[in-house]
Amino acid sequence: MNNSRLLTRRTFIVSAGAIAAGLAIAVKCPEAISGLLGNNAEPTFKPNAFIEISADGQIVVIVGQSEIGQGIHTCLAQVLAEELDADWSRVTARHAPASDDFQLAPDVFGPGIQMIAQSSSTRYLFEPMRMAGAVARLLIVRAAAKAWKLNEDQCTTANGYVLAADGRKAAYGEFVVEAAKLPMPAATEIRLKSPDSFRLIGQSMPRIEGKDKITGQPIFGIDFRLPGMLTAVVARPPVLGGKAIRVDDSASKKVPGVKACLQVPSGVAVIADNFWSAKKARALLQVEWDLGPRASLSSKTMEAEYRQALAKPGLAALERGRTDELLNDSGRSYLADYTMPYMAHAPMEPLNCTMQWQGDGCEIWVGTMYQSMDHKVAAEILGLPKEKVKLNTLHCGGGFGRRASPKSDFVAETAHILKAARHLGAPIQNIWTREDDIQGGEYRPMAFNRLSAILAPSGVITSWGHRIVSQSILDNTEFSSWNAGGYDALSVGGAITLPYEIENFRLDIHTPKTGPTVSWMRAPGEVSNCFAVECFIDELAHRAKVDPMTFRLNMVDKDPRLVHVLKLAAKAGGFQEPVPSGTGRGLAVHSYVDTRIAAVAEVRMEKGHLRVQKITVALDCGRVVNPDGVKAQVEGGVIFALSNALYGRISFDQGRVEQSNFDSYPVLRMDASPEVVVHLVDSEEGPYGVGEIACPPVAPALCNAIFAATGQRIRDTPVSASVSV
Repeated sequence: MNNSRLLTRRTFIVSAGAIAAGLAIAVKCPEAISGLLGNNAEPTFKPNAFIEISADGQIVVIVGQSEIGQGIHTCLAQVLAEELDADWSRVTARHAPASDDFQLAPDVFGPGIQMIAQSSSTRYLFEPMRMAGAVARLLIVRAAAKAWKLNEDQCTTANGYVLAADGRKAAYGEFVVEAAKLPMPAATEIRLKSPDSFRLIGQSMPRIEGKDKITGQPIFGIDFRLPGMLTAVVARPPVLGGKAIRVDDSASKKVPGVKACLQVPSGVAVIADNFWSAKKARALLQVEWDLGPRASLSSKTMEAEYRQALAKPGLAALERGRTDELLNDSGRSYLADYTMPYMAHAPMEPLNCTMQWQGDGCEIWVGTMYQSMDHKVAAEILGLPKEKVKLNTLHCGGGFGRRASPKSDFVAETAHILKAARHLGAPIQNIWTREDDIQGGEYRPMAFNRLSAILAPSGVITSWGHRIVSQSILDNTEFSSWNAGGYDALSVGGAITLPYEIENFRLDIHTPKTGPTVSWMRAPGEVSNCFAVECFIDELAHRAKVDPMTFRLNMVDKDPRLVHVLKLAAKAGGFQEPVPSGTGRGLAVHSYVDTRIAAVAEVRMEKGHLRVQKITVALDCGRVVNPDGVKAQVEGGVIFALSNALYGRISFDQGRVEQSNFDSYPVLRMDASPEVVVHLVDSEEGPYGVGEIACPPVAPALCNAIFAATGQRIRDTPVSASVSV
């Protein structure tokens, strides 16, 4: 690939993907780096992220990761701008299109995967974005030195300007044309800043897209409009997996604005000039459904089956030491069961996708977390090669994993509609209502956990058993190979990596095959397992007559980062301080994607009703790029997890989902939200993941606090089923 193909006359583009590839290869083969980056050699890679600097000095960071409110565009732009020595006021970011060029950590997720998952974006792109900025800065300096007839070391940079030793000063934009002609530097020539000279990394910079959001600019998928665009809504079967047998659409077609009623694999699509006409016409459809094999799906039946499974050993995921006493129920073990029901992601922005035929190809506009799968599935359905399908990522009004559907369900449905409606010759926007998503979507799997332990007379845990019953998330996905041990790798998250040092340990799992469609949802597996583990640890501490904080500290001394956040959260949250009658504090800790967290929940009973007053969090996520951004992530995660712990439940009767909207699937309201206080640990490690880590410890901290306030143990969520809230 010749540089002239990447670098236009008016725009200087540096590939962060080139740097990422060089770094990855350098770990295994240091001499390969110069071949990839230096001497203007033909590279053997495709770029996967870009920086653009225009002649007017505007800097655009093109990000392959979706902005779903987590602030990743600001974070990654901040990292790149740091090494570029850019003027932050001239920096913007935009979504990259779906492309193999933007694959995320192929050595972790596999080749060609473009998505956001497992709090991975900053973890895996921090160094590549630094390198991209450093290369861009070096080339601009070289172009300036050449223009000014100076040695390279006679030029420095500051805030978007090149400064010469003789006092001359010029903005970056003045050198982009010449910089575009220069060969890429060798790896040995690239110099990254020392962390003590950072001026952007570590600062709470404002969100790049913040103004657009607070002024209501149409940046989200559901806001997107095209000339002549039609709107589709789909009548789906009342039972997941059902099919339409016969359709009477005569009344629907009489609604003004309706263009067509078409059968697609997921149901019957009603296409109209606008959403309300389509929705009204959908309500008039007369459809006879084949309800399929899930017509008898029942929460009561599934829960009974899960409890039966808890009584039998499952597939061993990890076993060490002697666990025969636990398996044989010797009478010395302490045992408790914990349950979490199915839950809906319920993002604020309903699911939507827009597609349009473009000559012999197609263009897509969608708020997605999983570009590579959506791109692949749409191309297959439309019968097009991938290069004929352009997928544009739009901002998402929340995702929590729902917009990373393993089957690309809402994107696939839109492709089927567009294909069936080609004769209409118009772009089509497919919109799901809130009810559509909650009743016909994908769910966090129900999880039943049985914990057992043996305590020595000294109060030390000598044996630990953990049994999980939960559907597999990864089966039949691109990541099914992660289940190499015969069990779902996500289902055991937070259980197989127990933070406590216990000599004898057994973890086993049952994986039921019957149930609704399940999918990843913000810290999958970690949330239900942390709930069980941290509630059980609290119960064991009281049984041993040891303070719950001390009880934990005695078992995590080999993890100083976890010790630190535990002590910090306990002190800041007043965990060991006296409280008034009816008030209680609960503690929980967790480790996920190399991040450590501890949370203290404080609750009070007011006239028989539970009031969550405060949640204090201590977080060690390694180096913090944007402190306000991290705190916002944690605050949002706490509220999301608290909402699920208090109210979250999807249930089934005769195959039908019993919840439909926020009246029957409530979320936490502002007047019930607690004060959330976040303490960040200074660190030069990492950075590590932040997007999901706040969710796991919330439910156990809450339930442990309820016990401290009332003496009542809560072993099942939602809490509102046991305590008035």
